[in-house]
Amino acid sequence: IVEYTDQAGLPASRVFAEYPDAVAFRDSLTDAGGASIGIQAGPAVRVIHLGQLLTVYYFAYFLIILPYLGLRERPKDEPESIHKAVLAASHGSSTASSASGTPAAVPAE
Repeated sequence: IVEYTDQAGLPASRVFAEYPDAVAFRDSLTDAGGASIGIQAGPAVRVIHLGQLLTVYYFAYFLIILPYLGLRERPKDEPESIHKAVLAASHGSSTASSASGTPAAVPAE
């Protein structure tokens, strides 16, 4: 039996002595029922272990994995069609500028 104290600091034996219904209930429990009230071993992997493992992975992802991928992977070259479209648009609008040297407003299409 696991001893405990209540908020007033009374040990469990005195608390049960003050409540005869509680004593009757405790005494009516079978051995199997009484064992379920006592201390039981928890599972081997607890939720707190899983939480700690996922926290380590979270920080390792941002501090180790992503910087490594940034150094290792290289992006592909841009397609030639994008270069042509950007260059054509930038050369076409450069002629439309005001006298002050700032580009003129171009209406949206």
